[in-house]
Amino acid sequence: MSVPLEEMIAIVRDTETPPGKLARVAESLGRVKNSPAVRPILLELLGTQRDPVALEGVIYGLRSHMNPEVLQKIRDLIGDESIHPLVRLIASEAILQEE
Repeated sequence: MSVPLEEMIAIVRDTETPPGKLARVAESLGRVKNSPAVRPILLELLGTQRDPVALEGVIYGLRSHMNPEVLQKIRDLIGDESIHPLVRLIASEAILQEE
């Protein structure tokens, strides 16, 4: 059974959503190709989330929504030394996938 898009969006926007659940839902959101709402929501999460588990899911979700803006935001994340090293590695792999 799949979760409706509106429900997934509500889950990732809820500040009380645990990081693991947020990661799973963000990754699932990334599989939604026919909604113009997905990329902006994932980009917003990329800029606001600091939990490594949540960020991992957001990056995986964005892999299906790459454009120059997403690539730059991911590059910025890679350069941020306050971000967990494993998240920065996952971000690097996402960039390499596009090159």
